[in-house]
Amino acid sequence: MCSCQKRELDIYSRIANNPDMIPSTQFYLGIDAGFGSSKFAIVLICVLDDKIFILETIELDRQEFNYCINKVLEVMMHGTAI
Repeated sequence: MCSCQKRELDIYSRIANNPDMIPSTQFYLGIDAGFGSSKFAIVLICVLDDKIFILETIELDRQEFNYCINKVLEVMMHGTAI
């Protein structure tokens, strides 16, 4: 069984301060459009040193679809701005 531990570290700074890490870091963006009664959800993760780091999670409750898409773009830009 897997377990998850919260660690206080700034992964963004770690990557930004080590530009050589960027090409070997894998980023993934997950989106659940939440059609129906569910919330629109966005998650941004990265894989670094064989570990998975959750960088960003957002839940949007009953927002306009264009607003949700703009949030996705913001998360994507945040991940690529490292």
